[in-house]
Amino acid sequence: MAIFIFHFGIAVLIAWGFDYLLGRPASALVSRAAAVAAWSGAVVVAILFVLALIQRWPADDRAGITALVALLLGATLAAWSRQRITRTTVVASMLGLLLLELGNSTGFYWPHREEKNRNIYVKRLAEHADIAAFLQSQPFPVRVRVSDQDIPYNFGDWYGVDQMGGYLASLSENLLRLPYHHPRAWPLFAVNYSVAREGQPGEEELYRSAGGLKVYRNPNAFPRVWTVHQVRSLAEEREIAAVLDDSGFDLRRSTFVLGEAPALESCGETDEVRLVRREANRALLEARMGCRGMVVLSETFFPGWVATVDGRPAKIYAAYTALRGVVVERGRHWIEMKYRPLSVRLGALMTLAGLIGAGALAWRQRRAADDRTIA
Repeated sequence: MAIFIFHFGIAVLIAWGFDYLLGRPASALVSRAAAVAAWSGAVVVAILFVLALIQRWPADDRAGITALVALLLGATLAAWSRQRITRTTVVASMLGLLLLELGNSTGFYWPHREEKNRNIYVKRLAEHADIAAFLQSQPFPVRVRVSDQDIPYNFGDWYGVDQMGGYLASLSENLLRLPYHHPRAWPLFAVNYSVAREGQPGEEELYRSAGGLKVYRNPNAFPRVWTVHQVRSLAEEREIAAVLDDSGFDLRRSTFVLGEAPALESCGETDEVRLVRREANRALLEARMGCRGMVVLSETFFPGWVATVDGRPAKIYAAYTALRGVVVERGRHWIEMKYRPLSVRLGALMTLAGLIGAGALAWRQRRAADDRTIA
């Protein structure tokens, strides 16, 4: 998504650059840019030509297409700077090169439907619909672990099922800080189902698909939300491993945080807590607390998440250094978490200011043009 947002902004600058370039006579800077692009492309094309002659052509031929685009771009700019071609020809050439480069970078790995040895995932996307339907019929909330050996694509994204793992563009650092592969840390992520041909020890088989894959329930998984009444403060990250290795530290009743820990109360009364609604940027929880404790939601802690308890702002703690925890007093409460990062709000204000500024400049330019017409 960051790449898409960046491209959205850079497209405006590129369009402005086109208008600036073609709205005035070519300068010496354009000539130098043309020479750099043309010579760079020519050198790369020559190198690839030699590699082809000695049969050392690289497996990925996008470098050759990119070099060719650079060469043609340089030639177009050079012809424009010498007034050999018209403005219309320049625009048409630029658009053609742009489409060529977009197809080169985004569609290079797209296989034709007849290429059976490359087109190995399309058929599989429809093979596991019965598994997805079964998981979606289970009581909310569901989080699943999928064997990537049996399902080699992002099953959760495709079918709208909450999945732990898969192909990711990035991962927040705290999930690496808390070793989720640790046998005591894994239950914290509330992965209550798994899809594989063979289950893990202790898992219960619930469903067998037509393709032979099975759905297992993990009885040892933590619920998606729970409460704790004890918290330990850790001074350094290296203490996390020691806590996980300490079998006497009950992770179901206690949590740990880096830095200062909030004051909690212990009592004999039981708590009741449930996840009412969960969306990508919002979660709603209901809690009935016997005394002051921390409600832990098995979702990633990250700056930008804000919480309210009964409509009043509340601090979100990094429970277990990676999950979200909110301190709640005795009684019945509603807890709401929303993702409201400051960067997005500042970006929205800057975008609004930019639109207002652009509108003001356009109005001023039009007003000046009207005054000259009247004069």
